[in-house]
This record gives sequence, C-alpha cells and structure tokens, in this order.
Amino acid sequence: MTTAPPSALPRWSGAAAPAARSPQGGAPAVARALAWVAGALDRFDPPEPDRPTPATASAPLLELCVAARWLSHAELDPESRAAVERCLDRAALAVARPTLRHKLFRSTGFFQYYAWLLVLLLETGRLPEDERAALQRLVDLDHADLHNPSHPAHGLMELRYILDLGGLRHRLPGYQELYAADVLGAPVNPARVSEFEAYAVTHVVFYLSDMAMRPVHTLTADRRATASGTVEQLLALFLAAGHWDLVAELLLCRRALDMPPSPLADHARDRLLAQQLPDGSFPGPHYLPAAVRALPPDQYADYAFQRCYHTTLVAAMALTLDEGPRADAGPLLRPAAPPRPADPRLAEYARESLSRARAFLAAAPADPAPPVAPGPLPADPAGVLALLDADRDHLLAVAAALTAAGPPPAQAARLAEILPILACSALRSYDLPLAAALLAACAPLTPRSPAVDRALASLLAQQQPDGSFGAYAREASRLPAGTDPATSVHVPVTAACARALAALTATTALAV
Repeated sequence: MTTAPPSALPRWSGAAAPAARSPQGGAPAVARALAWVAGALDRFDPPEPDRPTPATASAPLLELCVAARWLSHAELDPESRAAVERCLDRAALAVARPTLRHKLFRSTGFFQYYAWLLVLLLETGRLPEDERAALQRLVDLDHADLHNPSHPAHGLMELRYILDLGGLRHRLPGYQELYAADVLGAPVNPARVSEFEAYAVTHVVFYLSDMAMRPVHTLTADRRATASGTVEQLLALFLAAGHWDLVAELLLCRRALDMPPSPLADHARDRLLAQQLPDGSFPGPHYLPAAVRALPPDQYADYAFQRCYHTTLVAAMALTLDEGPRADAGPLLRPAAPPRPADPRLAEYARESLSRARAFLAAAPADPAPPVAPGPLPADPAGVLALLDADRDHLLAVAAALTAAGPPPAQAARLAEILPILACSALRSYDLPLAAALLAACAPLTPRSPAVDRALASLLAQQQPDGSFGAYAREASRLPAGTDPATSVHVPVTAACARALAALTATTALAV
C-alpha cells in the first residue's frame, strides 16, 4: 500500500502545531525545564566507547528528539527556542556517528527506534533526503522483519506511525484494524489498570495524532468518545497517584482528542506546574525525595537525570498547551467514563461475600481498630478535586463523615465522580481498608459511576476461602514476634470490607 506524505495528514485547523500560548505560569516553567534539558545534553547523548553501546542506551536521545521536534512548533521565548534548536543539533551530531549507523543496520530488534530518530531529523531539516531513500530501501526489503503480522498490534501501530510520518511506503495494516486489537479497543479497568497499560493508552493516542500535533484521525465517533472518557478517567486516577509523567502525557492526549475543558484538567495542570523542582526538572515516578536526601552531592545529577528527564520533557510539552478559559462549574470529568453494562452476578457475589465475611468475623477476635473520626466534608468543587491530592488519613476521615451523615447535596454529584476513582487508586496500591471505606461512602451517591462496579468486583476478588479479605502473608511475616496476624491484619481488613459490602448491598443500585 502507499502512504500519504505527512503534509497530507490533517492538522489542527489554521495552525501547524497545537500550542499557541502557555497557561498562566506555564511559560516560565517551560523555560526553566528547557534550560535544565539543554544543560543535560551530555547525558542525553553520552560519549560512546569504541564498541557500540546497547540499543536501549539511545532511548533518552530519541525521546529528546520527539519532544524537541514538538516544541519547535510551540510559541517559546527566544532563549527556550534556542535550547530546542541545540537539542535537535545535538541529535543530528549523534546520528552522524558511525556507531549509530551500526545500530540501524545490525540491531534489528530496535530498528524502528533508530528509523524514528532519522525520520524526526528529516522532519526538522537536519538530514539530507538521501537518508529517506535509504530508509525506504530497508522498508521495501522488509529489513528487521517489519511486516510480520505476528508482531503485537501496539508495536505495529507504532511502526506504522513512524513510517507514515516519514512518508515511507509500507504494507502494514490500517489504524482501525490495529486499534481494535490494542488496549483502547476494549474498556480499561481503572481498578486494575497497570502503569504499562496506561502508557499503552497514551501512546496509541500519540500514534494516531502525531504526538498531539494533529487531531486524532481514523477513529469513529463512538471510539473517539470511549477513548476520551478513558483518558479523563486515567487522568484522575494517576493524578491521585502523583504520577506526573502520566499526568503530562494524558493532558497531551486530551488535546489530541480535542476534549472539552474540564475542572479536572485545570486542576491537573495546576498540580503538574507545582511539582517543578528548584533546578527546573520535573520528578518522575521513581524520583524519591528520601533517596535524594541520602545521596552524596556528586551523585545527584546522574540520579535526577535518569528519574526526571522524561517527565521534564513531557511536562514542558503539556505546559505549552493553550487550553483556553478555565472550565465553568459542572461535572468535574468531561466526558464521563465510558459506560459498561453491569454484571448481573455482582449483587449475588456481594451478598454471598458479605455472609462469608460475617461468619469469619463471628469466629475471630474482636476488631481492634478504633473507629475513624469523621472529618470535614468538601464544601465546593475545588474541595472535591483536592481529595485527589489528599493523604490516606484525610480520605478515611472524609469517608467516615460521608458514611455517617451522607454527602452534602451541593457536592453529591461531584463526589460520585471522584470517590470511585479514589477507591480504584487504593485498590491499585492494595490498600483494601481504604478502598472499602471509599466504596462504603459511594453507596448513597448518584449517578452511579461504572468505576464503582469495577472497584467492587476487584475487592470481591480478594476474599479468601475462609471468608477473610486480602492476601497479606508478606505483611504478616513482618509483624513483631508474638503478634497474632488474624487480630492485627485479617480482622481489621475484613471488617472494613464487610462494612462496605453491607452499605452497597443495602442500596437499590446494586440490585441488578
């Protein structure tokens, strides 16, 4: 099949790039981030030994080039634009080395990443056109077994995007076919979605939108709506987890999908902006302040680069987006999560599990955990969104207040959006007591979020043959000598789960 050159693909109407001006405070943050990136170029492109380095060692350079090409279309101050140009120039110097040519022709398992690097530099005018012809020859000859249909759909979609961006002919399946077989082709479970699956979601959107530089194309209206709801739900979920790398990528996905402004997205941008470190970088998911404090000063730069460079790149991209006016009052998530038909067995499982949990508790020692004191309830939409940033004790206190007194009428619908996401976040970290408390607080809330049923099903799956909840052998093995695991772990966890099941089975919403 033939592929249209990149100039024939749709772009944002009236402009060749998605960015026009940064949100309030975004421009200085982007400038500081790019200054940090420019100062770390020797780490993006370290000197190579005589023997070629492993293929994976070039990942930071490729990711730098992806971001720099994107940012070259953004509206930046002169110093930041010069930093972006230096990044692209450094990548072009790296590509000119014989060692990279060695990898292109001999590291066949990573061919598409080296091809991607060449395509990006061709797109930014830093390589001669004969490099495109050389790539076309490799594709025509099926170098690296490129057209093997047994490759995973995600990898084939990535490869198709790279070749399409480079205007290269190929015989790969179409985007619609690959989309149906990829992670976004089916509903995403927020209670069980892994970090890997969340990145797969963002990357599918990126491949369909040229890294959010063009509107997502080839999707039907139904698939676009489902993808948008999934992205919004994941944004809330990973905002609650403090995963700033995915928060930035999901904000870019919102732009690619042309999603409407939402209070959640406004809050996510504000929170992302607040994470910038004093040196201008943004902390990645493996950046640990406690580890930083223990590091000798001469080791910090290497530690920070490995854990911050990617988040700094995607944060700089996300903070250049012009999202227009802040969202008005109304739903916090826009659009809402995609609907999912209720499992008719869920109510039956919940009632049966509650009966077994009560039998376990009746034969066990009394629950030693004291009741959680109710805390103040959020009084406005900003307070509801702030629950995504709250610590565990605060969430338990809010859940206790909601269970005791019910939700404040003015915020009930917004709490119905956020609490199920928080319950799913607790399940992802295997905090069953917190998940149970939040699910109990969800019982009277309407409209019922599909995330409630997904969280409930995940909680029910943790019931053990004896009726208790949770697989806590590892935690039990760390208890002080002489401590009874049943009293210290299994009873409190099971009691919390039983309270949640009692609250949920008492509502008509579970009578499916």
